[in-house]
Amino acid sequence: MKRSELWLTVLLIPVDAVMLLLAYATSYWLRSEGYLLSPSFLASLSEQARYVPGELIPFQEYLSLAYYLVPIGILAFAATGLYRIRPLLPLGQRLARLAIGVTTSQFAILLIFLFRREFFLPRTTFIYTWILAFLFVGLGRLLFAQIQRYLHRFGIGVVRLGIVGDQVLATRVAGQFNARNQATYVLSKQYHNLSVDELCLAIQGSEIDELIVATEQYSDQDLVKIRVRCLEEHIGFSFVPAAFAVLNGASYRVRYEVDVPLIEVLPTPLDGWGRVVKRLFDVVVGAAFLVVLSPLLLLLMLAVYLSSPGPVFFRQARVGRRRSEVRVVKFRTMYQRYSGPDGEANFKRDHPVAYAQYQEARKLADDPRITPLGRIMRKFSLDELPQFWNVVRGDLSIVGPRPFLPSELGRIGDMARVLFTVRPGLTGFWQVSGRNQIPFDERVKMDKRYIEHWNLLWDLWLMLRTAGVVLRGTGQ
Repeated sequence: MKRSELWLTVLLIPVDAVMLLLAYATSYWLRSEGYLLSPSFLASLSEQARYVPGELIPFQEYLSLAYYLVPIGILAFAATGLYRIRPLLPLGQRLARLAIGVTTSQFAILLIFLFRREFFLPRTTFIYTWILAFLFVGLGRLLFAQIQRYLHRFGIGVVRLGIVGDQVLATRVAGQFNARNQATYVLSKQYHNLSVDELCLAIQGSEIDELIVATEQYSDQDLVKIRVRCLEEHIGFSFVPAAFAVLNGASYRVRYEVDVPLIEVLPTPLDGWGRVVKRLFDVVVGAAFLVVLSPLLLLLMLAVYLSSPGPVFFRQARVGRRRSEVRVVKFRTMYQRYSGPDGEANFKRDHPVAYAQYQEARKLADDPRITPLGRIMRKFSLDELPQFWNVVRGDLSIVGPRPFLPSELGRIGDMARVLFTVRPGLTGFWQVSGRNQIPFDERVKMDKRYIEHWNLLWDLWLMLRTAGVVLRGTGQ
């Protein structure tokens, strides 16, 4: 570990201490001036709580107490991992741990009050401190991060990576480190096709700070030997287990119930409570859309009926959850000749070139089967509005993997087992990320990623992006 990394982390302690002390001082000033949560402002609430405001202790006495309370906050921050050197946490996790640390320190102060049987800090000051400690310490760390970024320009605090693996993997790993962490990671050395002895010799006396082995060419004994050499050279050591390359994209958790670490491949969040929450969300939102859009649905029904001969609705067999067949309902957008039982045969005979392109990509930018009204409806995805009925019925979900045709199952491969564990969706990850421009195989990978990393906020985000795509008319 680099000395500059250690010192930059140690310097965070006095920065946090100053900010905590500033939070205590500001809280005293707000309480003494009667701002915000003053007893007079909350007179009725105070009366109900039988709170009788007392006199403030002198500021010097208050400040002397704060000198003892600040170390409690520092210890709480350390216990929540805010002073870890490497690996650094993403911003969201750091803020969450800061909130936990502030709450823990304030709870410790309450325990001190309990044992002393007196509340030696004004109650409103205590509440102020709870809020201001989070804001001030967060601001201090933000300013400190800017200083760190400035120092990175001079190589101070920069982590130099050595990666054993191919160029594509090495570049991806370094880029992901930089995207997730505050520190700057630089790809300094890349090693490939080296024996274990050659690698140990190569890292001896090298300038790298961390070595990442991302190749399957070394045995377990080789990895132990490489780790020992890294310990001797004060170099951080990490390796990618061989199975991780096969299970790329899945979520993992390291378990310690036994004396060796177990890497558990987590199931999709759509199992258990995730499935319940998603289904409840689909029913409520799907029914609301049907009610709100009912006038538009009636107008579209009339337009389809008058535009060309044939039925208003088109029902198509798709593969649903657990490979069950679902009948997806859409407004008919094709000429009747191409939407009936002989539609595919007529399409192949009338337009052989377009038919061949469709067999390859399963989408056509200029489909000759579509009516003029159908082109408009497809451009704004209006033909899919009746599928909200499928959502309410439980055939589909609002957001999910693409509902595949039975004829497409052979192209999906082993990923089908994952894709059919959940309901398909009206919209999804790839539909708002390029739609027809994304190759079929890449769409399947994106659907798999959605299933393995689902959360409700992601669904809401994809729905908002879908609304933007529909309103801009960029759908095909």
